[in-house]
Amino acid sequence: MRWPGGDGWHVNCKLPPGLAPGWHQTTLRTVDSAWGNRVRVAVDLSVEDRQLPPGRSEASDIHIATVTDGRTWERNLVHDGIHSCISLWVSGLPEDATKMGIAVWLGDREVPAVFLSEADPQGLRQINVMRPSGVPPGDYAVAVEFHNAVSEAVPVRLL
Repeated sequence: MRWPGGDGWHVNCKLPPGLAPGWHQTTLRTVDSAWGNRVRVAVDLSVEDRQLPPGRSEASDIHIATVTDGRTWERNLVHDGIHSCISLWVSGLPEDATKMGIAVWLGDREVPAVFLSEADPQGLRQINVMRPSGVPPGDYAVAVEFHNAVSEAVPVRLL
């Protein structure tokens, strides 16, 4: 495993014998770490097939169930400070959605997702975005967009 910079890692590992080509869920860990989050990996697929996985689905009825401060978990309030983060719990995203394909709108500002979880038992996926610097405290609307499907905006107060 090596860190190439940015927010990604490169990992080389052996595949289990007989693993069929396609998309597979996996988790990784090192000797001194806990298991990581589940991720989808492509096994023996062309570049084109990796861009549009089989069974790709579109978003339908994206809905923001909850917005919280990513550190204090206070609902609809996000504190200022180092590593200030907005956490959203969202339904309606397809299984193959990635954080790169998600746009989170804070007012009229697009904020990139830095984390996207797998769906929980209720079908909600957590999306984290860093609070943008230079955005003054106040009341804002936050919405999630994926492939031209946009959630209804919900209120959030930046403190």
